[in-house]
Amino acid sequence: MRRRECLIGAAAGALGTLWPLHVAAQASRQWHFDVWLGDTQVGHHHFDLNPAGGQQELRSEADLNVKLFSVRVFRYHHESTEQWEGNCLQSIDSRTRENKRELWVKGQRRGDGFELSNRDGDTRLPGCVMTY
Repeated sequence: MRRRECLIGAAAGALGTLWPLHVAAQASRQWHFDVWLGDTQVGHHHFDLNPAGGQQELRSEADLNVKLFSVRVFRYHHESTEQWEGNCLQSIDSRTRENKRELWVKGQRRGDGFELSNRDGDTRLPGCVMTY
């Protein structure tokens, strides 16, 4: 569904202007985006960045609801909490519901790697990792 990719890509692309996190101010910051499909607002994407004891916590929440002639054709809800130290992800807890499909990702930095779990299993990634 090309439109869905454009909507999600636009919201995610806007976040790209916020990186890298190490330059973020020590005060809490928020970004709130409305998501549009043509002339119709179909949802929002919010980001909250907060200092947390020498780290940064990034919370993200997106909610999209696309209708065609009053019939829902696409539903998307996403919530994520990420802990960062400098440019390295320390932990992630993310849940996404796309129509009826549910996805989740959990991860934690351990030693010199990052342990990541999702419904397909567990993975260990080397070194410092980043999200989009």
